Amino acid sequence: MAKKISLPLHKAIASRVQGEEPVNGIRLLTFPTSIKDAVFITGSLLGGALYSPKEAPMAAGLVAAMLDEGTKKHTKEEIREMLESLGAHVEFTIDTYRVRFSVHCLKKDAGKVLELLAEQLRQPRFSARDLAVVKKRIAATLEESKEETRTQAQIRLLQTLYPKNHPNYRYDPATAILLVQKTTRADIVRFHKEAYGLGNMLICVAGDVDARQLGTYLKKAFGGWKKSPLAFFPTTLRSRTLGSQEDVIPIPDKTSVDVYTGGGTGIDSKHPSYHALAMGLNILGGGGIFLSRLMKIVREKKGLTYGIRAGLAGSGNAADGYWFIWGTFAPTLLAKGKEALMLELTTLVKKGISAEELVTHKQAITGAYWVNLGSAQAMAAALLVNAEEDRPVDYLDEYPSIINKLSLQEVDDAIKKYLNLNSVVTVSAGTIEQG
Repeated sequence: MAKKISLPLHKAIASRVQGEEPVNGIRLLTFPTSIKDAVFITGSLLGGALYSPKEAPMAAGLVAAMLDEGTKKHTKEEIREMLESLGAHVEFTIDTYRVRFSVHCLKKDAGKVLELLAEQLRQPRFSARDLAVVKKRIAATLEESKEETRTQAQIRLLQTLYPKNHPNYRYDPATAILLVQKTTRADIVRFHKEAYGLGNMLICVAGDVDARQLGTYLKKAFGGWKKSPLAFFPTTLRSRTLGSQEDVIPIPDKTSVDVYTGGGTGIDSKHPSYHALAMGLNILGGGGIFLSRLMKIVREKKGLTYGIRAGLAGSGNAADGYWFIWGTFAPTLLAKGKEALMLELTTLVKKGISAEELVTHKQAITGAYWVNLGSAQAMAAALLVNAEEDRPVDYLDEYPSIINKLSLQEVDDAIKKYLNLNSVVTVSAGTIEQG
């Protein structure tokens, strides 16, 4: 159903977005497209992992995992049958701050599907039997992740860079399994009762949109729901100040070693230098398979890897993010691989970028941006992320211009300031050859 939409390349979005508050505590953003009869709905409300109580840090995640396990009115099988009969789909996910939902359905069925969505959010069943199954499933996934070299390297990097309770900190699988097992049904019932509600809900819709009709549907589905006490709180925690260090996670019987190298930046996505720093890292390790230095040199020229990239992450919601380089290497090529990626990082910091690279990556970034917004589903998702970051809708139109205005000096200055070669953490996970 992800049909393509046509967008002019300038001021294509903001003028077509309609914003309103059909229910006190729900902000609705709609974007009409030429698609007929279908709508894509995505939304979120506060209630992510950071809002879990200290005594039950996995409560928020388990509540989100139970939302499609049945309600007080309908079993999960009945819900699935109703959705299938309508050709509709509803999915729930959770991140650090928010619980998200995504819906696609026919325009004529939007009212029925939104009522079902509201029922799942407002009246989850929280069956003890289903909870036990969900906990086992989550524990099994976490157990499997112990063998995933890339996942383990990334977790260790984040645990090294950030203190516990920072939005970017991650539990190791063993700890997470124990916390899941300790979480009781009473914990999740209490969290849902106390945390979920109106007041911070965002809903973004694209497709064959009738904003007035959607408002009517939302009033019927969510009217009268209590107000949530949750509010966004930017973290006061910051990444640790570290000297350069290396860590190894032995995982036997692996054919490759995954490496994460990185460091804290101290800045979030709204910082004046954010886009310049992101551009520098894009030139180092993003921008498509054959555009970045790491791919052209470490992969193509030296033949040390099939996968390597660099970028910024963890910078949303006013959190101080981190830069990273990820690469995967055969155990026999690990030493050469790490040496090669560090050489490219050092060269970038000390010598900067070229004017030609800047032009090429500007074109790649802005071109991909409009292509990626070429479906109603993607547009709804972009509206949501933008709203969650509390940015004006105009930002979606202005982003390409922000990128195109970056100067070579701005990018070089950001690279030198925020990529500290004296504070680089490297984690390797896999079967490490000794000697």
